[in-house]
Amino acid sequence: MTNIIYKVVEEWSAPTYQDIDTHKVLYDECNASVQALWVVSYDPEEHELIEWLERFYPNEEEEAKARAEELNGEGE
Repeated sequence: MTNIIYKVVEEWSAPTYQDIDTHKVLYDECNASVQALWVVSYDPEEHELIEWLERFYPNEEEEAKARAEELNGEGE
């Protein structure tokens, strides 16, 4: 049986702005940044994210980590 664990991952983004009529790229930001944190279920044997569970703002790292620990049964 696969042992699913819960992790905190970062969602990165590099904004690109495209004209919806012409589909021409008007601005492409090359500096990616963290947009959100997610608590995910992860299969370490298959090295695969199973499900995106909860979204947190980047300044809520401690809350996200606490939630992952809770789901992993830690801190009980």
